[in-house]
Amino acid sequence: MAKPTDNSEIFLDQLIGSIQTHLPTIKGIYFTISLYPGLIGPGIVFWNGYSIPPAKPGSPSIESPTTQEVSQESFEESTTLSPEETAAADFATEAGYSVSEALAKALTAAKKIREGKLSVSNLSSEIPQKKRSSSETNQPEPVSTEPISGCGEVKLPTPNALLVEAMKKFGILTPIQRAHFLAQCAHESGGFRWVREFASGTAYEGRSDLGNTQKGDGVKFKGRGYIQLTGRANYTKFRGSVKDDVITDPILVETTYVAQSAAWFWKTRDFNSIAVNDSVETLQKGTKRVNGGYNGYEDRKKYFCGYWKKLQENPNLYT
Repeated sequence: MAKPTDNSEIFLDQLIGSIQTHLPTIKGIYFTISLYPGLIGPGIVFWNGYSIPPAKPGSPSIESPTTQEVSQESFEESTTLSPEETAAADFATEAGYSVSEALAKALTAAKKIREGKLSVSNLSSEIPQKKRSSSETNQPEPVSTEPISGCGEVKLPTPNALLVEAMKKFGILTPIQRAHFLAQCAHESGGFRWVREFASGTAYEGRSDLGNTQKGDGVKFKGRGYIQLTGRANYTKFRGSVKDDVITDPILVETTYVAQSAAWFWKTRDFNSIAVNDSVETLQKGTKRVNGGYNGYEDRKKYFCGYWKKLQENPNLYT
């Protein structure tokens, strides 16, 4: 049976797959009777299974998503920021934007810098301070280089194969790096359950700061993945690190690339340079870069403590 979803494309895919799986198992009986004199009847005919023949291939659509192997050059370009992009992304983080918004804003701002329409010293004109409550922007506990304590209990979801694969591909390799990455992803996705933004995405329509310059971009490039990839600018940059065309078919980010998109953020924004130990300071820095503030900090801390404990016991876990 198809799983509940509010996405019609995913629902239809699941429904068709379910039907094709179960049709061959259906059994039945025909009861027949002849309407012609002299012919024997009634009769019984048993039948077993039913299948749907595949559709005949048609001409490829111009809009069909393409698949191609990712070259090392393409991967490096996708996961590397220029000095201007890095400066703009750091500025946006300090201004209160989440990693997805901060990166998209950085990519569009850096383009204007290259065109001579903006300077690094005047980024505030392009990236204004985001309005957030004090509960989100105030540090949740004093900064300390001491190990995190008072973690509390949390139900720890087991990372799936997609997460394990993504960590390998994007260089999240040491136990402490894996603990921080999994903690942030677990919080952002409700324990690896949420794969796309709940809102429709219409609020992003016309947001040129996210790269949404074409009609329909808001909905098309809404937040997807464990750490929500949002905006045409981010989808375009991410495209270079995967083999499928996520611009033509962005739904792939919430299915095939739900974990890789999160790991892409981790590498592109160099989270590994932050995730070096188990201190309060480190967790706060990582949370600030993911969230733009400290929203959900206590929950992130519980996840981190849980994964870190397991990884200390078995450093090869989740590999």
